[in-house]
Amino acid sequence: MATTTRDEILTRALAAHRAGDLVSAAAGYEALVAANSHDVDGVHLLAVLRHQTGAYPASLELANTLVASAPNLADGHMDRGNALHGLGRHADAADAFRRALHLEPELAAAAFNLGNALRGLSDADGAVAAYRRAVAVDPGLAPAWSNLGATLAELGLPADAALACRRAIDVAPEFADAH
Repeated sequence: MATTTRDEILTRALAAHRAGDLVSAAAGYEALVAANSHDVDGVHLLAVLRHQTGAYPASLELANTLVASAPNLADGHMDRGNALHGLGRHADAADAFRRALHLEPELAAAAFNLGNALRGLSDADGAVAAYRRAVAVDPGLAPAWSNLGATLAELGLPADAALACRRAIDVAPEFADAH
């Protein structure tokens, strides 16, 4: 009988994750982590899945493991920031996203998530700067344009807010938040 390789397990788990079969995806990622507690892909993807299902403490524990074993991996700090944000720990989340950006300056998702964390801290000016950084890196990131527009509106800049929301709609006409 043939042995299933690590790469086969990862490929199946990723396919299940993409298909929305989170139970099968989790089982695959857990198998990777059980075989090697420092499997970067397994730990990262299991942290992402736990975050997606609202299991923020479990996601944070996995992210902390990943950061400890691979401190220069931006994804680990992103996972950590996402879990912390989910737990309402916005200042800690912002620090984690800043670390991810330090490691990978062109990581639009980290800049976007930093903006969200800063909004959670009522730092509208900081959020605007983070969203602007996100859309500079990835002009197709409709949620960043939309959040930029919402934040500019909060700052009393309706013309700038409208421009940002129009850009979000141009990028993704179906994105309801921008409307």
